[in-house]
Amino acid sequence: MSDDTRFGQRATGRAASPGRRAVGTMVLAVAATLLGPTGARGQGGAPPDLVPRGKYVFGAAGGCGCHTEKGKPVNSGGRRYDGPFGTVYSTNITPDRQTGIGGWSDEQIITAIRLGRRPNGERLVPVHPYPVFNGMAEGDLRALVVFLRSVAPVNRPNQPKRITVPLFESVFLPAWLAAFAPRETPPPTAPTEGVARGEYLGTGNKPDGDVAQGLMEELIQGTAAGFKDLSQADRLAIARYLKTVPPVRHKVSK
Repeated sequence: MSDDTRFGQRATGRAASPGRRAVGTMVLAVAATLLGPTGARGQGGAPPDLVPRGKYVFGAAGGCGCHTEKGKPVNSGGRRYDGPFGTVYSTNITPDRQTGIGGWSDEQIITAIRLGRRPNGERLVPVHPYPVFNGMAEGDLRALVVFLRSVAPVNRPNQPKRITVPLFESVFLPAWLAAFAPRETPPPTAPTEGVARGEYLGTGNKPDGDVAQGLMEELIQGTAAGFKDLSQADRLAIARYLKTVPPVRHKVSK
């Protein structure tokens, strides 16, 4: 796969139904993956060209801004998210071994991104968009892991989540995932052009189906990279794909 075969925003594969591809698909880049420490293995002498490719993947996901609190180091976590189930904080995904993902193996990181499971089996709250990330091509995921390991480690302890709904994680979350979460089939390699490329890059939406200007600006600017760093070809592919999405009449209130 060439360096131009880059992930893109939501990298959700090609099996999502139109009903799950909200017209406001500018990407779900709310990647508040609630990762934490454990595991084993380092970068393992990965080819250096995977770092820029992984950075492109990272930027196409909106720069994972949810893992960076304003004024704090990139990917060091701590950003707060309030939901109907309680409050969670994005976690440290720098390669620090004590407080970040430096002790995780590549496979453990990929499992968290794609399947929403920590190494100990704990389920991640889907503020992290693993229901759509499960369609990411293997090559893009591995390049992303290499880039995440290249970011400066930051020792910053994670803040515990505060779930206020009884049985949310043991009953309601699994039921919601079984009933509504997309089930994507990752392509062998990421599509490189045309509508298929645009669908791979653009499928996905914010949890409330909205595309707020403030958040969109964050995704464009990103942190270490963002939408602004997408190639012209990938931007055009997303535009062409969006034009194939069935129209939905929906009045948006200000």
